[in-house]
Amino acid sequence: MKTFLLYISAIFLFAFSSCKKDSSSQVESTKVTMGEAILAFIKNNSKDVDGQISISAMHNSLSPESPVHEYIIGSFNREKDIRFPIKPAEIYIDGMKLPDNGDGYSINTLSSNVSDEYLKILKKCFGKTVQIGFKSINGVSLMNEMETNGFYVPQPVIMDAPFNQSVMIDNNNNYSIGWNPDPLNPSGKILVGIIYEGDYAIEFDGVSVPPGTHLIGAEEIDDNGHYILTQASLSELPVGSRCTIFVARGNSSIFVDPNTGLETLVNSYVYAQAPLLQVF
Repeated sequence: MKTFLLYISAIFLFAFSSCKKDSSSQVESTKVTMGEAILAFIKNNSKDVDGQISISAMHNSLSPESPVHEYIIGSFNREKDIRFPIKPAEIYIDGMKLPDNGDGYSINTLSSNVSDEYLKILKKCFGKTVQIGFKSINGVSLMNEMETNGFYVPQPVIMDAPFNQSVMIDNNNNYSIGWNPDPLNPSGKILVGIIYEGDYAIEFDGVSVPPGTHLIGAEEIDDNGHYILTQASLSELPVGSRCTIFVARGNSSIFVDPNTGLETLVNSYVYAQAPLLQVF
């Protein structure tokens, strides 16, 4: 029997039974969200850092023609140096100055007030190593590892699976999942996971299933573009409930500015999801 692995602060093992569960069956709860699972997978060490920059992307596999949603978010909330109070005056990614929204820095492809120039540069960040630089409030350039070494941003994930067309999933069946591998993926790994969506099924489908919205299992595998999601992994899902299948990869690193000692966490997580599939 295949075992699904969840990487969070430690490794948990979930063994799934092979029988088809009815709507009254209990679902093993990990209390872990999809976001928490992905951040743990990319070893996102959000310790007491001075700032964080995230360059990420998501694709809805049930709408294959829809564009990938890309975004950059920069937030800074600590004060160690008089030249660098609260946040830097300017952040550059590959020479692009990020817009300052007052509380931080962000570019979002779903935003209606982002210029075409920004969107073009944002889309070019993925599948390559980018250079990230800061300038302080007095205009001094703060040279750091992010400018000299760069940071690799993985390619967005596009997932292909039979349930993308039917929007339904049989908990007593195997499914072949495909995606676009990234040959430059620093870890060479990808995360495949299942989110139980019992709360949604109760509220919007009017069914009687165990409540909850949480990860029931995930497995770290080679980023080779192919995986079999087995019946043993899906049998935990009660008939009539909903679930989300996702595939994710990413990268994470902490960079230290040698001039100020300031630490900036940079991460990138890219994932595709087939949301709210109906279980039968």
